[in-house]
Amino acid sequence: MDHSPLTALSPLDGRYAPRMAALRPLLSEFGLMHRRVQVEVEWFIALSDAGLFEFEPLSESGRGMLRSLVLRFSEADAQAIKDIEKTTNHDVKAVEYWLKSRFEGQAELQAAAEFVHFACTSEDINNTSHALMLQAAREQVLLPALDAVAERLHALATTLAGVPMLSRTHGQNASPTTVGKEVANVAARLATARARIAAVPLGGYVKFFGDQNAASVPDHAGAAVATLPLGEMARPNHLEFVDNARGQVTYMSLARVDDGGPNGAASSRLAIIDRSVPLAQQKVVGLVYTGGREAHGLWTNPANNLLYVAHEQDELPGTPNAGQTVCSAFDVSTPLQPKLITQIALGSLKLPSGELRNKKSINLVYVRVGAKGQTA
Repeated sequence: MDHSPLTALSPLDGRYAPRMAALRPLLSEFGLMHRRVQVEVEWFIALSDAGLFEFEPLSESGRGMLRSLVLRFSEADAQAIKDIEKTTNHDVKAVEYWLKSRFEGQAELQAAAEFVHFACTSEDINNTSHALMLQAAREQVLLPALDAVAERLHALATTLAGVPMLSRTHGQNASPTTVGKEVANVAARLATARARIAAVPLGGYVKFFGDQNAASVPDHAGAAVATLPLGEMARPNHLEFVDNARGQVTYMSLARVDDGGPNGAASSRLAIIDRSVPLAQQKVVGLVYTGGREAHGLWTNPANNLLYVAHEQDELPGTPNAGQTVCSAFDVSTPLQPKLITQIALGSLKLPSGELRNKKSINLVYVRVGAKGQTA
């Protein structure tokens, strides 16, 4: 049976083959061979610089010739490696033999040919090659594609900023919002995901079971990971970043409700995390009452000097805003010292069909002054 989109074993090489075209030279067997050649070449050059008595440092012309094999690697070269593999029955060994064959007529390289793949296992070559493949796919294909989607989302968020819609949460209607604002939320989440994808460390390191050689441990084991204790039953909800001339802070809303808030009322708290220090050293440096029950959503204004905290639970009887959910506004001009400005009671909306009381203030909506809406 001839190979065609209909006979492909995977939809990636069948139905979706045209969309995979950019990844094919990077993640195919050709791509793997290409990176194996690159790793073998760079290891060969590194050995020449290691001070070995039998292997003097390569000349600049020799290094240039070797790296040109990587730069100009072609499908014909990959096929030549596959032909050698028919004899070796070993894919990495076939790359080694192919590389040695390219030394013909190069006295300097032929003299050191036995140092190709010296002191390496196949997995040393393979796992480094896989990392290079993933790096190339990420930088050349994945991130540019995400950037294009993000650009389109930002354009839609602006275009649809004044189109109203009704939110839903926990299976029920929630605060009014706009289509543009919801699209902007998706764009923000995509930006976070993109940053995480871009930050994933991709390196080539193999540690075999039982290997106790300290020299085999990499200098950089990967990105630092920080654990930030928030307190018992803190129930963290949302976080927001504030960067301005006076500091860099992460705010975390905690849903737990404690006594002793503003005016003696029950209140949740806001955790303050100083981001001006390295990630591994970051910790909660302060807590401030939010002035409402079960703190949830957090938003800053564009100038990064105001912070708004929404709450899910009604205020208790005997408090100024009893029976209503509130939004608290903070002055965060000095991020490490947020100051409560006011509580905004979200109240109810009087409609022809009756009064609709705010139940859960999870979302907030900014309305451009002068913009027309359906309710005003």
